[in-house]
Amino acid sequence: MSCYIASPFFNSEQLALVEKIEDTFERANAPFFSPRKIGVLKPNSGTKDRDAILKGNIDALTGASCVLAVFDYLLPAYQSVQLSSDRQPSMPLFIPDSGVVWESAFAFANQIPVVGFVVKAPQLNVMISQTLRGVVTSLVELSQFAQTWNGERFHYSILKPWQGKTQ
Repeated sequence: MSCYIASPFFNSEQLALVEKIEDTFERANAPFFSPRKIGVLKPNSGTKDRDAILKGNIDALTGASCVLAVFDYLLPAYQSVQLSSDRQPSMPLFIPDSGVVWESAFAFANQIPVVGFVVKAPQLNVMISQTLRGVVTSLVELSQFAQTWNGERFHYSILKPWQGKTQ
């Protein structure tokens, strides 16, 4: 059993964060699975490669004792979305990575606890916030959680409930 790290790693900021998360688990001697370590899908990958990565990730998810889901993503500057009239255009827009959302939903549907890693995002969708076992809001809190590993499972009593806005 291990903690499955659901996080994007598609740009330097995301990669730096997932490496810090991996290092946090390593320093706590807590087992983890990081999908980037089994393979990164190349742009010209065919069905066989995509199927292999999907199978590897599903196998790791079904064998995980929990999922750490990183929900802090600013919308990249090159992307745009239509904002509703009640949203200030100057506010940062956080949109979770679709893979992380899928991995979290899969875990929840299979009764695998999901822990949110939320440092910057001011709000979460109700379908995310209500399915979290709890959240960590810093690498220090993540380290405290990782250190609860007792050889069989993590202890969730150390986690905080989601305190931000829910949409």
